[in-house]
Amino acid sequence: MLVRWVSVFRLCTCTNLFTAFYGLGLNNSVILSAIGWTGGKNVYEVFYRNAIGNLILICAGAIPGYWVTVATVDTLGRKPIQLVGFAILTILFVAIGFGYNQLKHTHNGLLGLYVVAQFFFNFGPNATTFIVPGECFPTRYRSTSHGISAAAGKIGAIIAQCVFGPLVHRGAKKPDDSPWLNHVMQIFSLFMLCGFFTSWLIPETKRKSLEALSGEPDSLPLTQYPYRREQLKDDPEAPHAVTTSIQGASHPNDS
Repeated sequence: MLVRWVSVFRLCTCTNLFTAFYGLGLNNSVILSAIGWTGGKNVYEVFYRNAIGNLILICAGAIPGYWVTVATVDTLGRKPIQLVGFAILTILFVAIGFGYNQLKHTHNGLLGLYVVAQFFFNFGPNATTFIVPGECFPTRYRSTSHGISAAAGKIGAIIAQCVFGPLVHRGAKKPDDSPWLNHVMQIFSLFMLCGFFTSWLIPETKRKSLEALSGEPDSLPLTQYPYRREQLKDDPEAPHAVTTSIQGASHPNDS
């Protein structure tokens, strides 16, 4: 039981580090301004331009990252994708945090780093931390443990909006200024580095059955009727695991 809760703690630590993922949205206004999709003559046009701008950013980074994950998650594995994602995101947040003022005066520097960060969030921990909790826990605890892990990620979202949201405006002389945004990005780089080291603690679940991952028996008898078990035992097309379990199975009616 202790080992199961240690696994829950490991995954909660990884998913709670998604404070940075939700906090990355603090840059949205700057990025939308850089690509020219802010403002408008009326409220309708402001919302329309913001929606189109966000769609452009998602199509540029997030959606390609998800599809690359879909294509490689069963070949590269969950753990390598998560480790590489956290490592590259650490570098990206360091670059954004320490070079923020310089990047703001470039044409597309901040935009490029933002899109790459969205790509490696989704070809990385944003995808794998939803896959692994559904696979690595035994059946008896899977739903509860997966729920706790997911809740830890939502706590990260609350922290990003309630703590780091106001923090970016620290020392601001105007309501729309964000003088502390670069420092917040630096803090997020530390979150990503912690995520990289924590990811070494989670198991690799690539191409493994749920029973093998949890140490449970590979299968159970398919039927309670002895005559049917005998038929399956003699069937050459029956899976090996099934016939093995059938041969070793017993039933009260057999006696």
